[in-house]
Amino acid sequence: MKKKKKNSPKSPFVVANWKMNLLFEETEELILELRENLKNFRKKCRIVVFTSYTSLDRAREILIASKIELGAQDVFWELEGNFTSQISVKMLNELDCKYVIIGHSERRKYAQETDEMVDRKTVACVRNKLTPIVCVGETREQRRERVHHMVVTDQVKKALRYVSPLFSREEVIIAYEPVWSIYPGQLCEPSQAKEMAMVIRQALIDLYPEEIVEKNFSLIYGGSVNEKNVEDYIDSDGYNGVLIGNASLDANKFTKIINKVCIKCKKGQKIPC
Repeated sequence: MKKKKKNSPKSPFVVANWKMNLLFEETEELILELRENLKNFRKKCRIVVFTSYTSLDRAREILIASKIELGAQDVFWELEGNFTSQISVKMLNELDCKYVIIGHSERRKYAQETDEMVDRKTVACVRNKLTPIVCVGETREQRRERVHHMVVTDQVKKALRYVSPLFSREEVIIAYEPVWSIYPGQLCEPSQAKEMAMVIRQALIDLYPEEIVEKNFSLIYGGSVNEKNVEDYIDSDGYNGVLIGNASLDANKFTKIINKVCIKCKKGQKIPC
C-alpha cells in the first residue's frame, strides 16, 4: 500500500504595500536598491511589491529576472467596459502582475468597498490567473465589543462566497490586518494574532474540504510589522508570511524582514495554510 504523499511546505510570503507613498522616481530608486540587496538571495521566499499604478510598468522592467514579483493595490471585477478610473485583470496581466490586494481596510473605509465587491474581485482574479490577497480584520470597537471573531469569520465567508466552484490549482492568500493595529501606537499582540489565525482557518474549513484549505490557501499577517517584531508573528501554527506597510519603504529594513521571515519559516516543522 502506497503511503499518502505529503504536501510540500509552502514558501513564505513577504509582501510590501507601498500605498500612495512614492512618486515614480522614488519607486524606481527603491526597487533598484531592493534588487541589488537581493541579487544573491537564494532562500525560498516569495517577495512581492505593490507599487502605485503609475509605476507598475517601470517596476516590471526593473524586476525582470529578479527574485521580486509585482502586484497591484486593487482591481475591478469587470474585464472591460465603461468604468471610469477602474483597472481590469487583463490590464494587470499585460503588466506581468501576479498578485492583487483586495478589500484592504483603507479601501473599505475611503472607497466604501463592501464584502460583495471583495468577492467579485476575488472571483475575477482567480478566473484570470492573478493571486488575490484578501484582507480581513476588525476595528478597535468590534474587538472591545468582543464580536471580532464573528466579524472576521463573516468577512472571510462573504469574500469567498462564489469562489468555491473555481478551485483547481488556484491560490488565495488571506491577510489578517486588525484595522486598529495598522497604524503606529496600536500593536496587536502575537497571541491575539495567532488566535485570529485559528478563527480564519476554521472559517475556511467551514467553506472548503480541509485538503483544499491546505493546498490553496496561505495566511499572512499585517499590522505595524517591522524588522524588530516580525519574527513574533511568523508561527508554524499561524502565519507563513507578512504584509508590510511603512517598514517596506526602507530597502535595508525590508531586506532584514525578508531574511528573518525566511529563517523563521525554515526552522518551523510545518508552514501553515
